[in-house]
Amino acid sequence: MVVLTAKDVVKRYGAKVVLDGTSFEVYAGDRVGLVDPNGVGKTTLLKILSRREEADAGKIDLHGSINLGHLEQDAQLIEKIRWG
Repeated sequence: MVVLTAKDVVKRYGAKVVLDGTSFEVYAGDRVGLVDPNGVGKTTLLKILSRREEADAGKIDLHGSINLGHLEQDAQLIEKIRWG
């Protein structure tokens, strides 16, 4: 069963295109990881999926039985834990 579908998702910040026609499906039982260099759109995609930002184009479908959340990175908190 497909629980998450992204089709042709586009996101721009000014002239910079961060997501350009991103499409994928996630099936029940899948485990998904996002790995790529900084600045290529991983956090942007998660924000779009969790409805914190809107895509400029494309469609996201999330099965009604799925709850999706996104925890923001907090560099100050990381520093306190490391050096506190």
